[in-house]
Amino acid sequence: MSTPEVQNDGVWDIFFGDSDSDSDFEGFTTEEITEQQLRTEIAREAYQRENGSDIDPTELAERLLEDLHADDIDVADLQWSENSDDVTLFNFNGDESGPFHDLGCTGDQLDFFRLFMTDDFLDHLVRETNKYAQFKQDRLQKVDADWSPVDRNEMKAYFGVIILMGIHSLPEIRDFWSTDDRLHVPGVAKVMSRNKFMKLNQYLHVNDPYAEPDRQDPGRDRLYKVRPIIDVVRSKFPMKFMPFREISIDEAMCKFSGRSPMIQYMPAKPVK
Repeated sequence: MSTPEVQNDGVWDIFFGDSDSDSDFEGFTTEEITEQQLRTEIAREAYQRENGSDIDPTELAERLLEDLHADDIDVADLQWSENSDDVTLFNFNGDESGPFHDLGCTGDQLDFFRLFMTDDFLDHLVRETNKYAQFKQDRLQKVDADWSPVDRNEMKAYFGVIILMGIHSLPEIRDFWSTDDRLHVPGVAKVMSRNKFMKLNQYLHVNDPYAEPDRQDPGRDRLYKVRPIIDVVRSKFPMKFMPFREISIDEAMCKFSGRSPMIQYMPAKPVK
């Protein structure tokens, strides 16, 4: 599979350029679909780069190619069996089920949110975000004049704005600070300036960039960048609620266009 050399001002040529083939179209192969996914992601990141992202599309193409086949599984190595393994059933102690907090029926949405998004974790995000901003400036040997270190209150405001944006949707992020009264959202604009929000979008980080494992290391933690979030969720959930005996478990497919070697592309499914 070849990777196009992408320039910011020529991204759309990938999709709308003239074809040099006069043969009849007979459908896409799985490889062609996967490659188109790659190109779509490069184009998306190129657009985001123009709107505050610090990711180079060319660098992204190299990363995606590296990760594309990182977790390939040879179907020939899989073996089906009609024998089922023994299952050990433990006695269920219902006395330990239910919520383990004192919010009761009087708690509101923010109270429950704070059960997981604690001040300690917010301080962690503040520390790592400021560290990453400095890391990028040192790496580029260029001072970002539009950046100023974030504090806990600004981080709280940032997540509040993110949640509100999920409720009040607009075509572009910048529209929330628009001078057009039909788009302007005072509940956002009064809480945080547009430049501060865009810079936080650019530098928001969860883990130490200086300690990130080598991408060439096959045993590296592929979830290193979000590992602190996973650790918080895994520790906090069982502390705040213990499920009851009857549990209904189902699976769902989520549309995802990010960069991860752990995704599984299924062309026959409607969600892609």
